Amino acid sequence: SDIQSALGNKQIENLERIINKRREIGKKYDSSFENKNFDLPTKTEGSFPFRYVIKFQSKEKRNNLLYKIRGEGIMAELPLYRPLHRYLELDKSKFEFTENAFNTSLSIPLYPALTDEEVHFIIRSVIENT
Repeated sequence: SDIQSALGNKQIENLERIINKRREIGKKYDSSFENKNFDLPTKTEGSFPFRYVIKFQSKEKRNNLLYKIRGEGIMAELPLYRPLHRYLELDKSKFEFTENAFNTSLSIPLYPALTDEEVHFIIRSVIENT
């Protein structure tokens, strides 16, 4: 629609700022979480994070953090979509790595509108609750 096109054009004008802000937040998370008991997202040169997904050793550890930080008002999210093999009703045992990633991953907020105070609050909450 015309409205969606106008919004899209405006976002394109702000694309560099949005990408830089995501990179900045991702770097703050990286440096704050580098010695924690979870895996950080893999990075490649020139990329920028769309989501900041951390991976735990177990579903229980992931869920423990999820419930604690959500209780503090942080909108952490589980993976948005189930793995493809589940939709196709394929045998889960043949997709061990995918199942593990799905069950142990957590996305913490990374959107460009986050203030420095909000980013520091998220960092503190994740550190204190892991």
